[in-house]
Amino acid sequence: GQRPFEIARFYVDEAWHGLAVAPALMAACVAAARARQADVLWLAAWEPALRAQAFYRRMGFEMVGTTKFLFGDVLEDDVLMARRLDQ
Repeated sequence: GQRPFEIARFYVDEAWHGLAVAPALMAACVAAARARQADVLWLAAWEPALRAQAFYRRMGFEMVGTTKFLFGDVLEDDVLMARRLDQ
């Protein structure tokens, strides 16, 4: 996209899983991105976090690539996911 908007962190405490907190937070992220006239919303998710990735897919995100990040002294893998907003 020409006007990307990144979700830097997105966590819901396990006690709140299944209570519609995550979809509400994502709706707020989408609204904030649209208010700033973004055309794509993107995020990085830890590769082993399959539950999170499944949630993002349900919210309209697709995997578009991979990246690395340093966590302490360990190089970890992330998947990059994006959702178009201009449709």
